[in-house]
Amino acid sequence: MAERKVAWKPRNENTLIGKRIPRTDGIEKASGSAKYAADINTPGTLFARALVCTKPHAKIVTLDVTPAEAIEGVRGVQILRDVDAVCQWDGTIVAVVAADRPEIADDGVRAIEVTYKDLPFFVDEDNIEAATEIDKKNVNAEGDLTDEAAAQGQPIRTKDFGLQEKGDVAAALKNAAVVHKGYYGIATISHMCMEPHGSHCEFTPDGKLTVHLSTQNVSGTAGGFAEGLGIEISKVSVICNYVGGGFGSKFAPGEWGLACAELARKTGKPVRFMLDRATELKTAGIRPSGFANVTIAADAEGKIVAWDSHHWGSDGVGAGIVSIGQYPYVFEFENRNRKGTGIAINGGPVQAWRAPPHPQLCALTHTAIDDLAAKLDMSSYDVFLKNLDKTERPQVYAEEMKIAAKLIDWNAKWHPRGKGGGNGPVKQGVGMALHKWGGAPHAAACLLKIHPDGSVESIAGSQDIGTG
Repeated sequence: MAERKVAWKPRNENTLIGKRIPRTDGIEKASGSAKYAADINTPGTLFARALVCTKPHAKIVTLDVTPAEAIEGVRGVQILRDVDAVCQWDGTIVAVVAADRPEIADDGVRAIEVTYKDLPFFVDEDNIEAATEIDKKNVNAEGDLTDEAAAQGQPIRTKDFGLQEKGDVAAALKNAAVVHKGYYGIATISHMCMEPHGSHCEFTPDGKLTVHLSTQNVSGTAGGFAEGLGIEISKVSVICNYVGGGFGSKFAPGEWGLACAELARKTGKPVRFMLDRATELKTAGIRPSGFANVTIAADAEGKIVAWDSHHWGSDGVGAGIVSIGQYPYVFEFENRNRKGTGIAINGGPVQAWRAPPHPQLCALTHTAIDDLAAKLDMSSYDVFLKNLDKTERPQVYAEEMKIAAKLIDWNAKWHPRGKGGGNGPVKQGVGMALHKWGGAPHAAACLLKIHPDGSVESIAGSQDIGTG
């Protein structure tokens, strides 16, 4: 049998790869004539706005949408969460109003009468001690919520992902030349796509649905609409010529997309519903957080001999964490202990965000190794290089590091911590801090100089820029 060989042609023979390709959509994007989902405005289009719960954790006690329906120009109201439903985070969508004009839809949202019963909430995603103390009070010996906690709507706040042990960490730490302990963290990040999540939905008289959707998954979202609406998938057409940012978060219709379609079916008119900025931040999805206490040790040559970590974090109400099996990233040390704990917070749902959960794993691992290198008085490049044999692709990583080091002129520009910058400041820039005044978290900003001795000087006024 003849062997089939598949390979790229030589670079000079390729018609596309390696060639400069005209961006045929460049003129449309640059001129503003490109049509995104947020731009679709077919004749008769209604504009939708959402009523969202602004409480971190609450039960809907009463809900009356009839005042909204009575407003002239309001054509329909879609209830997503009715009486007795529990809203788990600030930004939970309760109802959506469709009207002839956006300002009329806003009037309709304000006219809805709703009352809530406040429930206990927790939002300190990095505070594992506080979450553990809550569970000590609310969880019985069998691991279930007490009757009192359940009646209050209090969930179990922590989830144990176990402890994985390998080798003899205690012995390795005892015999190591250098031991470093540190706390590291990367908080949840809310999506804020340039074009918010949303769609324009329009039904034809024969029951076919056309959706102009802000999506990264044009071919895969028709099924979500069909299932959610109870119609055949062959009757759903999804169009997205341009998407104004998605970053992994726009792969499903979302409850906002289904609400838009339901309103279009109910009113018999096309409906456009795009999340406003506040709701986009709170509800369109978060990247999970990751925090860790790490003990890491090395011999005098910079070879890492021990790793011991407890990492925790949150993906919202689900108490999920970045993978315990991938931490430390991308190393597998001979002596290694790792423990994981998830924390349930009253925050929006998790969504993909660029290679989840690799950014968190990378940040939590490599900053610890960098600190270890500083304690060894070695270049972090050299320490990484010495430990690549503990990865799956040491040769690939070594070559990539060489290329990167050459591009940034690492050997000429690297210096030990605190030994660069001459007599002037090592760094100058905007500093951010989170602190508490009167028990409430506040953020402050100022222009800072960091001097070679590690001292920090504020050279511009500090200003409170909001509360948590």
